[in-house]
Amino acid sequence: MALHSLSNTAMMEVSTACLDPLRLGRHFAAEPVLAALAPAVEAAHAAIVSLVEPSPVTELQRELTDLAAEGTAVDAEHDRLVRGIFRTLEGAAALSDNPEEAINYRALSARLLPAGLATVQQSWLGESGNARRLEGELADDPALVAALESVPVPGARSLYDAARQLVVLGQRLGDIEVRRTALRAQLSPDEDRAPAVSSVHGARAVWVSTFTLLRDTLSLPQVAVSDDARKEILGALAAVESAAEDPNGR
Repeated sequence: MALHSLSNTAMMEVSTACLDPLRLGRHFAAEPVLAALAPAVEAAHAAIVSLVEPSPVTELQRELTDLAAEGTAVDAEHDRLVRGIFRTLEGAAALSDNPEEAINYRALSARLLPAGLATVQQSWLGESGNARRLEGELADDPALVAALESVPVPGARSLYDAARQLVVLGQRLGDIEVRRTALRAQLSPDEDRAPAVSSVHGARAVWVSTFTLLRDTLSLPQVAVSDDARKEILGALAAVESAAEDPNGR
């Protein structure tokens, strides 16, 4: 069995032994060649421990995760409305035989979405800003409301209903982003620190590459390492592979 087939726990047991000064770690302290590899072994061990014994999630981190999930869902619905409103008005303008009417449809589109379809590329705060601007225009301009109410959309609604929904969603995106910014400012350095290894695959790959290098190094007869160190470390790797291959010892 290859090292990459070991369980996370088996990997951790091997690297733990290599760092324990009363076990294999004594060789890393005494042998210059192994001492040079010790930092890599420590990093590999930390990566695999993060999988076996993950750090507890704090309330701040949990709320940030929940806000990110909500924001992603709200943003998807917001962007769906942006595309629907834009295409409805552009389609009406394209289908109209009256040039003046076509101009009015496009002007209405520009009032709702000054950036057009590029609105969906804006940040959550940017989309929120457009929503708050639009809310003010709907409140202050009855003619705009009447024009939107004259354009039907599916669901027995008018474009005004869609515009109001766009406002609500955009404002929620702004609220979410403001809250996320406030929470990030409260994170401790440990909570805010990005993990060195961001995935299960990545953590295991770090461990396997490190211990493959260790095994290959010790397998070279010309490498200046004591026989005891060579025998014990290679034996430990072989033993854990053998145990994983035949856990019942058959």
